Amino acid sequence: MSTLRSSASKADVRLERKLRYEFAKLKAKGQLRSLYRTQYAKTSCWSNHNCFDYAGSRGSLDVDERALHPHTYWWEALGCKRTRSATLKNVNGTALDQSVTERKKLQEKLDQVQRAHEQSSTELDQLREKMNRLGWINSVDKRLRKVVYNLPHLDGQVELLTKMQLSGTTSLPQTQVPSGPREKGHDMA
Repeated sequence: MSTLRSSASKADVRLERKLRYEFAKLKAKGQLRSLYRTQYAKTSCWSNHNCFDYAGSRGSLDVDERALHPHTYWWEALGCKRTRSATLKNVNGTALDQSVTERKKLQEKLDQVQRAHEQSSTELDQLREKMNRLGWINSVDKRLRKVVYNLPHLDGQVELLTKMQLSGTTSLPQTQVPSGPREKGHDMA
């Protein structure tokens, strides 16, 4: 019964509780025997091929299936129709089909995620290459800025050298460089 309950829906569980309550109420009032008398000889068919009567003789119902659904007798004794038309085998089959379908969906999602990961990793590699190129461009830009910054100073020096060359004289003081090796005791100031 616990395997049946684990696969039953909430509506089935509620109906079963309601029927058990009504059964206990009828049993307490002593009206249960009259129900059995009126329902005893009727044949109950709850699917196309599984029929049985309450006297206990079997139609085409298997013994295993009766063992799986013992609560069917008192449901039907109370005059209620069976709400679940699928047998336990069908429930297991549909659950298996659902799990296979869910597995396929999950596999598709996994493939999509892997494709997206590959695409993003290639885009990331491309961005890294661009950043490296930009880094190289930035270093060139820094060098150019230094040149541009020093350009007025260099222009001034070029003008001075051109004037000196044109005039033929050098106005820059020349310092004398000692030609020989230094002596140990000699300090230069």
